[in-house]
Formats: sequence, C-alpha cells, structure tokens
Amino acid sequence: MDAWTTTPAQAAERVSAFLWKVYTWMAIGLGLTAVVAFAVAGSPDLIRILVGNRLVFFGLVIAELGLVFYLSARAASMAPGTAAGLFALYSALNGSRCRSSCSPTRASR
Repeated sequence: MDAWTTTPAQAAERVSAFLWKVYTWMAIGLGLTAVVAFAVAGSPDLIRILVGNRLVFFGLVIAELGLVFYLSARAASMAPGTAAGLFALYSALNGSRCRSSCSPTRASR
C-alpha cells in the first residue's frame, strides 16, 4: 500500500494510530516528570541539594539543554530503545528541577 493507493479512511487511520503513539509517549514522559518532581518535593534534603547549590542546579539545566540538542540532532538515526531511554532521562531531569514549586524560600513564606 503506497501513498497513491490508500483511501482517505486508511490514511486517517494511520495518522490516528501515529498520534496515539505520540500522545502515549508524551503522557509517559509527563508522568515520569511528575513522579520525580513529587519525590523531590517530598524530600527536604533533595530540595536543599538541588535548589540550594547553584552549581548542581545549573548543571542540571545545562545537562537538560544538552540532551535536548543531542536528541534533536540524532533522534532519526538512534535505535528506538536508546531514544526512549534518553527521553526518560530528559523527563526525569525536567522533574528534578522543580525550583519554582519546591524552593525553600517559597515554603518558608
């Protein structure tokens, strides 16, 4: 079945299946981000380490940006498992940087 012989219904079904997979991966990433953020928010020691130490905080920011650039440049040529693992790492890094909601200065106000 090629692009010239598919019916509009078949094309719509393929697009729908693709979008289902995309949104599933987005939901998994968001869920992982939420779990990590919840774990960080529930641990005063982790908050102190991640927010109180600027070197750690900015190291996480730079690592996250570097991972975004790396994934953007190489995603098409990566093995699916590698891409999924790096996406999970990105989601976890994103959850670990909950500075605005976990900051000790906000909690003490």
